[in-house]
Amino acid sequence: VRAELTVQQTVAVMLRATALSRLYRLKTQWKLAVDELARRVRKQNYRSGEEDTTNHTGDIPGDLDDDDDDDDDDSSMTMEEGELETIANTLGQKVIQAAETVRNLTESSKTLTT
Repeated sequence: VRAELTVQQTVAVMLRATALSRLYRLKTQWKLAVDELARRVRKQNYRSGEEDTTNHTGDIPGDLDDDDDDDDDDSSMTMEEGELETIANTLGQKVIQAAETVRNLTESSKTLTT
């Protein structure tokens, strides 16, 4: 009986570690997508003059001044904003699900140790 409990505890720890790893990976991907969306909004606002995105010296911020990575004419290289929003939303939902899985596995492992 004790050996079975040890195996169950080991499996629970392994499952939780895998779930935490997946959560971390998804959160990283989601943050990248959200950061890119925010960068595009800042750049668009800067170009349209809607928002003061200059730094304290009055210079154009570095991430908005660099057009090398954002050619609006080359749609094959740039993901559309709507597509990026969809990906960010999908990743956000996966992050929520992964966090719930981690929470459930944590609660489950607690019951094994008590």
